[in-house]
Amino acid sequence: MDFTLPPAVEDYRARIAAFVEREILPVEADRDNHDAHGNIGEAALAALRAKAKAEGLWALQVSREWGGQGFGKVGMAVCYEEMNRSI
Repeated sequence: MDFTLPPAVEDYRARIAAFVEREILPVEADRDNHDAHGNIGEAALAALRAKAKAEGLWALQVSREWGGQGFGKVGMAVCYEEMNRSI
């Protein structure tokens, strides 16, 4: 059985890891970005969403015909592993 990930999945894994490190973790670390309940505030979330969309890191599980990347369960599992480094 071959457990090699497709190159596109590996590419997105690396891109997501870099995005989390560069964009998300600094926002999480700055308590000024948190709301009264300890969650990331809407303004900071909106900015992160816009950046993720601009970098093509949004709606990875959505089919290509609807503007996503069409990742299946394995591809999404790899992506979620990188995404889960943040809250």
